[in-house]
Amino acid sequence: ANCLALPDLADHARPSQTLSNYDGSAMQPPQPPNTATVPDDARGAPDDAPGGNTGDPCATPALAALCASHERFDDVLDMLRDLPPHLKREGPDERARRAAAHVLAFLDFDAPTYRATVAREVLPVLRRLGGPAGAALAARLEAEHGLLARAWSQCRPALADLAQTGRWSRESAAFEFERWRDFAALATAHMLAEHGAAFPAVAVHLRGS
Repeated sequence: ANCLALPDLADHARPSQTLSNYDGSAMQPPQPPNTATVPDDARGAPDDAPGGNTGDPCATPALAALCASHERFDDVLDMLRDLPPHLKREGPDERARRAAAHVLAFLDFDAPTYRATVAREVLPVLRRLGGPAGAALAARLEAEHGLLARAWSQCRPALADLAQTGRWSRESAAFEFERWRDFAALATAHMLAEHGAAFPAVAVHLRGS
């Protein structure tokens, strides 16, 4: 049975990004997602340390777009985790190629835009208002942005070859699968730190402003 968790195209595709068009031809960049904006004129530090129990940060309108990006990123990471067993079982079939193309489309275009938004809108608030803990968290997240970009650059070539040509080397599969697994683990830990600590701290600041 084919169990690759490829989402329904209607759930993820935008007009310029449809998996049904990924047939090995050049991919068209999707439109940048909406980004959150944190007001610059608020003053005062939140009483809660970053990561405190502040309720759902996604209920804060300014963070809603970033939370939506987290949900899409989770879907992409699930797909990346599902690809190795699918390739072992079925080989580089059309479903695997479409999944690889979907991963590429998000991580090539949406993910860098998302990281730039966090760096521009979230990290300065943590540094300015979060005290030593907020500054340390901002430094960690900023460093991980670089790590994620470098890790993705190493994962990308094999996925691009799979998506665009259908070529897949069984000889290098174990090495590539380990790269994908390490990338997914780093990205998951990073998003947990954002959602569990950075976003709640910024939400407290916004609700008190």
